[in-house]
Amino acid sequence: SRICFAEYLSKHDHLKRLQFADLVLDTDLYNGHTSTVDALYVGVPVVTKIGQHFASRVSASLLKAIELPELIVESEDDYEKLAVRLATDSAFYQLIAEKLNKNKSSTRLFNSRQHTRQLESLYRQVAFD
Repeated sequence: SRICFAEYLSKHDHLKRLQFADLVLDTDLYNGHTSTVDALYVGVPVVTKIGQHFASRVSASLLKAIELPELIVESEDDYEKLAVRLATDSAFYQLIAEKLNKNKSSTRLFNSRQHTRQLESLYRQVAFD
């Protein structure tokens, strides 16, 4: 009774609906990929447990790119503790939410021009070293 299966919506409407969430709890063996990006894009924090293979490390990479490593944990116990803290400690939640919203415009995850310039700079360094 606590799980709600939502109907299919256009991408625009999906992102509008996603803004009503307070927190995304990432899955363990196969992380959210696009769903993590969508949540971060609309300002919803994502808690993830980093795994040992690509599919279980995607959300951690995304959180590092948006400079929120504090939302990455290594154990199930830490995952639960962090999720409960975000759900019950409003000051901590607000701190994370503010950092997420600030970092959306200042980090490489959603700033493709900045990321492209940095990548091109690295290519030049490699080419001339």
